[in-house]
Amino acid sequence: MRMLFYEAVYNIVESRYPCEEIHYDMLAGLQALVEFGAFDSQMHNSEFYSDHVKQFYPDHLRRKKLYQYIPGLRPKTTVEKRLMSRHGSTSLQYGDLINDNTIQRKYLEFCWTLPYYGSAFFHGQIERRHTKGRKLVELIGDSDLDVLVAVNRDGVFVINENTVAVLLGLTYQELSWEFAESKCAKNNPNCMPCLFLKFEVVDEQQTVSKLFQIFSKEAIMVDALIQSCVDMLEAESQETGGGDAVDGKTAENTKQAFFSRLTSMDDTHMCNKMDKLCLTTFNAEGECIDNR
Repeated sequence: MRMLFYEAVYNIVESRYPCEEIHYDMLAGLQALVEFGAFDSQMHNSEFYSDHVKQFYPDHLRRKKLYQYIPGLRPKTTVEKRLMSRHGSTSLQYGDLINDNTIQRKYLEFCWTLPYYGSAFFHGQIERRHTKGRKLVELIGDSDLDVLVAVNRDGVFVINENTVAVLLGLTYQELSWEFAESKCAKNNPNCMPCLFLKFEVVDEQQTVSKLFQIFSKEAIMVDALIQSCVDMLEAESQETGGGDAVDGKTAENTKQAFFSRLTSMDDTHMCNKMDKLCLTTFNAEGECIDNR
């Protein structure tokens, strides 16, 4: 349990598990209870947490906002104060369980509901979506976006490394994929292999196919892991007579519900953002009808 707990903490703090801010606060409070014990108002002040906050929150939440560089403007609250407040409230709620694995399990129970829990992570790049300001972006040499590609037995996820937001999440039932490598890749270190993801969506009342390209030096490993996951799920499906290979545990059911949330276009860190992606669109006849 302890090893699983600290693995989950690492993935949260290293920006591998996108969450909403309220979830980061909740997890930080549970972790503080494990690390520091019961909240003590005499010892646990904001200065105390300033030396430890990087162990609880990912970089994008600790990073200063642009307005904070303007003299006279200060945030309503700091990450240190949020951690102090959450440590106090969590201590009141779970104080009698401090010496029990229950706190660590509470932390893990939330992480188990994340569809990207247990993923292997790979670094990649994607093209930015064609916009009016893209030419200016290309001129300053930042036309590509750094992403993490997360792969587990449930699906494939593309995460914006800077904002720690899910850009795309697909189950294996939704996607097809293909690894590709240019002939010049061996002689040109800047020519990276890539992975194409293809999936269907309903756009303006018609079903169309979207093609998404990810450049990565690790693309061949992503391809191999996806194939392994698909083979494993197909074998499990055959063993169960063609039924659903996923069991009926609460965490798994919650995770499937979470996948439904990924199709939402709400402006959150945990939903698909296809309007932010550079996608090629094909109609039912295979004709390219959009490329942006």
